[in-house]
Amino acid sequence: MIFIEIAELKSRLNSQSINLIESPKTQKLFAVAMKNGTEEVALKVEQSIDTNLPVKFMYESAETFMEGCIVNVKPSNPPRHTW
Repeated sequence: MIFIEIAELKSRLNSQSINLIESPKTQKLFAVAMKNGTEEVALKVEQSIDTNLPVKFMYESAETFMEGCIVNVKPSNPPRHTW
């Protein structure tokens, strides 16, 4: 999996902002990349996302970029020992 910062995601989508939205019908979360005040691209979002924790966009490959998802990320574990 590939992880990029939200700033990089906005740059790749040529968007000024990304809005996190809850559907009034399903209560599911999704994100919308905004360009010039217009909704341009809908993106998947981890349903249990905590915006107080680090957030990144995760995708599998260049071919599946638009199938990616905004997720919380955990800092990598430091090594217990290095040889």
